[in-house]
Amino acid sequence: MIKKLFLTIICCLALTACGAEANEERAVMSARQNTVSDIEGQIVYIKENGRMVPFIVADVQYQKGTAALLRRDVLPELMRFNEYDSYYENSEIDKYLSETYRNELEDIGDYLSFANITITAEEAIGLSGKETRNIERCIFLPSYTELGFKESPTTTNEGGAFSYFKKGNDRVAMADNSSDPETYYMRSPNTYHTSAVYYFAYDGTIGFGSASDPSGIRPVVCVDNSAPVEEYDDADEAAFVIK
Repeated sequence: MIKKLFLTIICCLALTACGAEANEERAVMSARQNTVSDIEGQIVYIKENGRMVPFIVADVQYQKGTAALLRRDVLPELMRFNEYDSYYENSEIDKYLSETYRNELEDIGDYLSFANITITAEEAIGLSGKETRNIERCIFLPSYTELGFKESPTTTNEGGAFSYFKKGNDRVAMADNSSDPETYYMRSPNTYHTSAVYYFAYDGTIGFGSASDPSGIRPVVCVDNSAPVEEYDDADEAAFVIK
């Protein structure tokens, strides 16, 4: 009888220990999943002009301490890149994203992070050149190479591929609040021409057109990758929101 009681106590203690270990493991996992750096490839919602909009956490180490969030869908309005010139810095779309669009993002101002993004240099355009330069931006268009394409004779190396696309994820984006795919601009000029910009087409192909032609805009927003996140219960899918 005493032996049976002793064995029962041992079993209870073992089960309690296992339960405690499981709870501790869950607590550790929960603690790990509380910043942007822990949710690469997942969806995080940002309030944009009064409504919650999904972004893909495309690269949690775009640069040291900085994560790149790519808007899942293109913006509602089609826009032109520039009146004529395909050079990105201070183009119409660069100014729009850095000024107007930045002011439309709410609740993440403290977490926006500037990155040194690589752009094709002005002297390379029209001459199939390979010169690049860096500019500081916290919001910008993705580049040809950041979308995971290899540099071509008429592009430059404007940064490495986002981790999200290194894993073979689809680059197709939908029109805002729609199930229809939409063409969207890259920040990369076709360097053989003087006013041609590359885009990723709705059918999954690459093309280029005049900088003055309206196209979809799919912004990249850089944030501190230590920004705290929590589960976002109002989304239709598993998602997070920056606290």
